[in-house]
Amino acid sequence: MLLLGRRIKQAREQAGLTQEKLAERIGVSRTAISRFELGEIEPSVRNLAALARELGVTSDYLLGLPLPATIPGGELTPGEAEALWEFVRRVKSGQS
Repeated sequence: MLLLGRRIKQAREQAGLTQEKLAERIGVSRTAISRFELGEIEPSVRNLAALARELGVTSDYLLGLPLPATIPGGELTPGEAEALWEFVRRVKSGQS
């Protein structure tokens, strides 16, 4: 659960959102966002999907699941896939 919380916080900060703004966008309290990030509670499936949508990441990323990615000539290693997704998130947020 701590990985989920860290990933929510990291994605929220990369998106330039406060806990309050993110909470407004997905229809929960700021306290709920804080508790998600601290690993005190887990978001429901509906809230997890809303978090992923608003933060511009996948629910698999938030959950720490391996990110499948292929390139011509073969699959990426888990580390390469994570690096690629991190690059995409930065480009999307204007932090290239």
